[in-house]
Amino acid sequence: MSRRTGRDSRTALWAGVVAAWAAACGGGGDRGEELRPDVPVVLIDPAYPDESEDGSPELPRELPGDEFGVPGHDLDGGANEIDAFEVGGDDGDTVEEPGGPDTPAASDIVDDTDLSVPEDGFHEAGGDHTPPAEDLGGADLGGPEDAKDGFVDPGPGGCGDGECLGDEDCEDCPEDCGECPPTLWFRSDWAETLDGPIVAGGRLRVRYDLDRLTQCRQTHNGLPAWTITLFYTDDLAKPPREVQVVSHGPDGQTWPIEPVIDVPGQARDLWFWAKNTGIEGCVAWDSNYGQNYQMPVFLAEEVSKPVEWVGWREHGLDFAYVNEWGVVVSKGDVDPVWYFDSLGGAEVTTEVRIQVYAAGITDRLYQNEAVTAEVAHTAISMAAETDFAQGAGWPGAPVVLVPLEFEFQASNNFFYRWLFGAFGYVWSITPSGPPPPGLYSFRLAARTHNGPVTWVGKPGAPASARGLVYAPNPDLGCPIFPGDPPPDLCPGR
Repeated sequence: MSRRTGRDSRTALWAGVVAAWAAACGGGGDRGEELRPDVPVVLIDPAYPDESEDGSPELPRELPGDEFGVPGHDLDGGANEIDAFEVGGDDGDTVEEPGGPDTPAASDIVDDTDLSVPEDGFHEAGGDHTPPAEDLGGADLGGPEDAKDGFVDPGPGGCGDGECLGDEDCEDCPEDCGECPPTLWFRSDWAETLDGPIVAGGRLRVRYDLDRLTQCRQTHNGLPAWTITLFYTDDLAKPPREVQVVSHGPDGQTWPIEPVIDVPGQARDLWFWAKNTGIEGCVAWDSNYGQNYQMPVFLAEEVSKPVEWVGWREHGLDFAYVNEWGVVVSKGDVDPVWYFDSLGGAEVTTEVRIQVYAAGITDRLYQNEAVTAEVAHTAISMAAETDFAQGAGWPGAPVVLVPLEFEFQASNNFFYRWLFGAFGYVWSITPSGPPPPGLYSFRLAARTHNGPVTWVGKPGAPASARGLVYAPNPDLGCPIFPGDPPPDLCPGR
């Protein structure tokens, strides 16, 4: 159940006036930007050149089957700036804005391990610690006089009474309000992010930053006279649905609306695009340059089953160096090491690499690398359970979960790494400094979003932790290896 709203009659009336303006404003061009029954509903930008011979917009082209992410590519998906905006008038001028399965390795499956890893903290394995969740500002709207910092405090409520009322929400009172749906966030920096997989037959909350589409912010009698409409569909051949993502109060307040939409049970993708309409006929579009934003939808069983395979070729993992020229040199399935004097001083870092295969997730083609990366961190969870943690670890410390970094998609697999130089261990970026030298333990964990954990640890005993040495140099590090050290760093061991 979503939060209840408390908008008063004045606000409802004002919202109706703005909606009427939106319906009346269709731009001044001759391409027909209104949603008419005789025009396909895939909204191509006013300045987007692809049209069919009869003048109607063409559907976005299918992506080629070989567009997988590759190493070294930027995963930000490009600067999806405003596509175009159109100012009403006699000539309808359009102004373009600048664009901003391999053989499975042995594995143990455990059903009761929580591997959700927040961006701003860690779960302590087996403990009661719950890290702070990022506040996505998911309040529904009360009256404009209740707005604070752009969002609304709906007032007091009591959790546990079976009703989702007052200031209760799915984050603070899931027993009354139910589990929070995943959030698709259209950010002001032109990134699109997810905090969970979109599941067919489920729900999805949409957040649209109002600073993302800033054209056409027209006024009437000193008050805001513009609105942003978000369109979405699971079938580009059918009319889209639409929701408002902004509201104005009678005294000039403006705040975002975060609608929760139902995901059709048959959906395999959802397409989104947005339109900002001003009272004087100005129209601005956000539609990924006519391709629309294509977000994957998964079946519940796809994100609830064990992963089919995790490892590195015929091994459990791969330890590798990254040399001063950026070349990755594989050392095989050996215990990893980080020598913070000799390796760090030579601008060389080390990493643990691993691949995962999950049918329906890792073998699927996505719109671009940025979407692939969102899937890799939401539909799949990859983490190292270890006592080697910046600012909190020491040999024998309570283990934490360190999320692995997604690299790319290839050969139907997702590739991840645990890059030691990326954590700031060497450069003491936290006040507490780097962890002390010594022999640490770790094991890797792979799972789908709601699925059981598959462990990757010692060869032949994947649920058992293996060693990791952190020391200034080989002379001090090699003697503390329990076994399987990198042979070129510890000859004769």
